[in-house]
Amino acid sequence: MQDSINHIEVVSADTAQLMKNNDLAKTSIAVPEVKRDHSKDVASAFYVTGISMVAIFVFMFAFFLVIKAIDKYFPWKAEKGK
Repeated sequence: MQDSINHIEVVSADTAQLMKNNDLAKTSIAVPEVKRDHSKDVASAFYVTGISMVAIFVFMFAFFLVIKAIDKYFPWKAEKGK
């Protein structure tokens, strides 16, 4: 019985120490106010959009070339007589 009481006291002491450390961490963090420059955000968005659009068109052009190459090397043969 005495062992279980000592164990509870140790757990309670550990919990109290963790809560104290947690409260200290919560109160010691200060977030500075930063003024955002929205023109840089918009410029970055256009830059990423431009890169994405170019990448899409390059992929589509490469896909088009692959289809043309397949058509050239494996021509379609029509069935006669139907």
